[in-house]
Amino acid sequence: MLRVRQTWCARAYRSTGFETDSRAHVFLPGEGLPGRVWASRRAVWVEDVRVEENFPRHDAASREGLSAAVAFPLQWDGKLYGVLEFYTDWLRTPTPALLPVFERLGEEIGRFMAGHGAAAGPE
Repeated sequence: MLRVRQTWCARAYRSTGFETDSRAHVFLPGEGLPGRVWASRRAVWVEDVRVEENFPRHDAASREGLSAAVAFPLQWDGKLYGVLEFYTDWLRTPTPALLPVFERLGEEIGRFMAGHGAAAGPE
């Protein structure tokens, strides 16, 4: 199961109901945005979480005015370390070309979490 371990939000969203609802929820594979990312091991971009069927926190997101979201896995060498989620109050049309960028970022963070340091780059 996945649980929220840490959050950060802009000052305008401090002490939000969305954060409280997120911390209270346990996500199983395939459930909600983090569960979908966990099950697929791929980045997911949702244009409007308020109307997304597989988004159990849509009521809290609606109350806070949140709409678009993107999430990606933190993974390395077949092991999932977590899922990062990002939300905005602006409607954002998905940009498919950015999904591989998020996935690569998640791999680099996963490599770091696994204790392997940064990937070798050009010298």
